[in-house]
Amino acid sequence: EENVTSLTGLSGIKGIKGDLVTYENKNSIPSFAGLEALESIGGSLGFSESGFGNLQSIEGLERLTHIGGDFFLFRSTLPSLRGLQNLRSIGGSFRAKYSGLSSFEDLKSLRSIGGELLLDSAGSFTSLAGLEQLEDIGLSIGGDLSIIHSSLVSLDGLQGLRFVKGNVNIEYNDELSSVESLKGLRAVKGNLTIESTDPQDVVRLLDSFLADIAEKAKFVTILTNDNAVASAGFAAAERGGIFPGSLRIEENVTSLTGLSGIKGIKGGLVTYENK
Repeated sequence: EENVTSLTGLSGIKGIKGDLVTYENKNSIPSFAGLEALESIGGSLGFSESGFGNLQSIEGLERLTHIGGDFFLFRSTLPSLRGLQNLRSIGGSFRAKYSGLSSFEDLKSLRSIGGELLLDSAGSFTSLAGLEQLEDIGLSIGGDLSIIHSSLVSLDGLQGLRFVKGNVNIEYNDELSSVESLKGLRAVKGNLTIESTDPQDVVRLLDSFLADIAEKAKFVTILTNDNAVASAGFAAAERGGIFPGSLRIEENVTSLTGLSGIKGIKGGLVTYENK
């Protein structure tokens, strides 16, 4: 709290049984220099505007391999997670909300998240590259995979994900056109709701799923122009005239003639703010 300006006095610490947090630190510690020996945190590690708000680097945590509790960022200005390249497991949840992350490249060793993975308005990243080693979410205590209100163009980085002991919610990501990186999923305990702007990509992902996952999957394809409409029509034609999800018509669609061959839509057909 208050007037701490350096953590060098903690240079011999290898483990913290509880949490690592700051509270109303007036001088805003610039980095974690001094904690280079730290290997594990039994509790949670968190960054927020009321704690590490102005922190621009977490370098100094390069030996950290395990967080027993949650790892969270809330209204944090951290642009990257440089310093966490050896973090292998998070016992609780990983939550990032209203934050400034531009990349996940520094989480290249992360293999397991015991709780949920929640990314909500979490930054400017366009892919999840760096999370390729992540294999399971929620196996320890249960948790969802939720990615909402992001700048994602693709889900690249999730190719290694196999198990989610909860729901999968990929929604309100306006630029997301590729979700095929989820094709490695082998078990999902809850439901799947996935929104994407590419009908062909949705069909490829659905065809790659095991039968029990495909049956519970709910796909919403957002059509923003006439080319996307035609693509949805083509995707349905390849499946006997049935589109395997919902269609949401937005923005600059001027004609639905591209859907002329559709005989059925598995989900709903809606329009939203069509200019």
